[in-house]
Amino acid sequence: MTECGVPVFRPALHGSADKGDLFGLTGWTIQCKDTAKLDFAGAVDDACKQAGNAKTANYVAVVKRRGKGPAHAYAVMPLFKLVELLAQTPKTTGPIPQTPRLP
Repeated sequence: MTECGVPVFRPALHGSADKGDLFGLTGWTIQCKDTAKLDFAGAVDDACKQAGNAKTANYVAVVKRRGKGPAHAYAVMPLFKLVELLAQTPKTTGPIPQTPRLP
């Protein structure tokens, strides 16, 4: 995520109550997964549990894609969580600006 400009860091492991893998964004738990078989449901369930441990309102599972760099990983969360985030986003009246594509 740092290569995309997001200021996060991965601390040393601590304690038995996992609170996520990446830190640095207030109110967020970020769970990272790099497994041979994709398991989005399991990754999101882990992120939700870790968000409870960390007492954060927002969570996302970042799941690495085979043969792709980190910038092309999947960011997975339940639809209700996305809707909550979108409801907090200021409404626009014009066209949506294009986000630059990463290589």
